[in-house]
Amino acid sequence: TFGAYGSGNKPKISGSDVVNTWTAYVGNTWKAICVTEPLQVTMNGLWLSKGSTKETLNDHEWIWGTGTLYLRDDSGDPDGSVVIEAGKRNYVISDGGSSRGYIVVDGLELDGSNSSFGGAVDFRVDGGPWTIKNCTIKNVASFGVMALNDNSIIDGNDISYCGETGIFYHQAASGSTIT
Repeated sequence: TFGAYGSGNKPKISGSDVVNTWTAYVGNTWKAICVTEPLQVTMNGLWLSKGSTKETLNDHEWIWGTGTLYLRDDSGDPDGSVVIEAGKRNYVISDGGSSRGYIVVDGLELDGSNSSFGGAVDFRVDGGPWTIKNCTIKNVASFGVMALNDNSIIDGNDISYCGETGIFYHQAASGSTIT
């Protein structure tokens, strides 16, 4: 079981890294080293739109190229004034492609996965059911939850800002409950 304990905010597990040490590029566009190409970028937890080129970015748009993240911020230097996070890890919690089952994920904030075809919570190999409940899952490049196991439970989660869909449940899986 992976879950919260005590009171207060939900513990956060992130697939993103904070990007800092911004330097001026041109006008209100800033740049920072970002080795992994992000598929999603957030500012203070809010999803930012991807622009088309570094020269034509609008306010709060980003683009990545050759190890550099470019961000337009008309309010000034993003260092210290806002928190910019860029997707880095493909999954937040995953079965790793092996037969792991009877996993419970309860009451966590799962944020910022970077897979083009996978979930922030991603379980694909049927080693037994998974239970994902009472979690906040957000700012993910593809799916909030990718479920391919039989008899799993996905219950009471708040899933938002997904590049694809909140829950991807494969037709070959059976007996699961999604509420």
